[in-house]
Amino acid sequence: ELIEARLKQIRTLSRKEALPIILGDKKNYCVAGAHGKSTTTAILASILESSALIGAISKDFDSNFRYVDDLVAFEADESDASFLLSNPYCAIVTNAEPEHMEYYHYDYDKFFQAYERFIDLAKKRVLNGEDEYIKKLKIEDATYLYPSVDIKNLCYTLKDKEPCTKFDLKDYGTFEVWGFGYHIAVDASLAIMAALNELDIEIIRKNILNYK
Repeated sequence: ELIEARLKQIRTLSRKEALPIILGDKKNYCVAGAHGKSTTTAILASILESSALIGAISKDFDSNFRYVDDLVAFEADESDASFLLSNPYCAIVTNAEPEHMEYYHYDYDKFFQAYERFIDLAKKRVLNGEDEYIKKLKIEDATYLYPSVDIKNLCYTLKDKEPCTKFDLKDYGTFEVWGFGYHIAVDASLAIMAALNELDIEIIRKNILNYK
């Protein structure tokens, strides 16, 4: 396909090159991290009922892509530093564990500086404050989730024969989210805290039930 496009003189772009064109004028909620970014992005897309670009299929809308409007839940990729081209309005970071270090020439300072730049690009920042690597970043004026303190009364149950995680978040009350696991509660909490920039807490509580 690539060869045929070039033979026909159709312009071809890498994903990295296309991002500024796709996201340059949108209100982007960009989720980065070594673990949990697909899940967090999918939960956020369900809560916001927004456009979405995810690295996995969301069963809410049976795709990794949805176009609704110019509000976008975007899975941002640090592996090639392309998250720096995603024009984040809100940067959400699940964790900052070093991986894909070959791109960064195994330079840890360069890797963490990329995360700092990504977070600094955004007007709003929601970060996992207990991640050992995020603690190393010098970030001011961010909203932090401290899972061991902020997430309470965690329990797992079956709801209509489907897995369900229930938890209380800060003073926002109880939430239910599809799936089993502490990590699901953490990902959902980051999505909820980011969505508070757009929606009332009761709408968030209702919309999160659409995630699968």
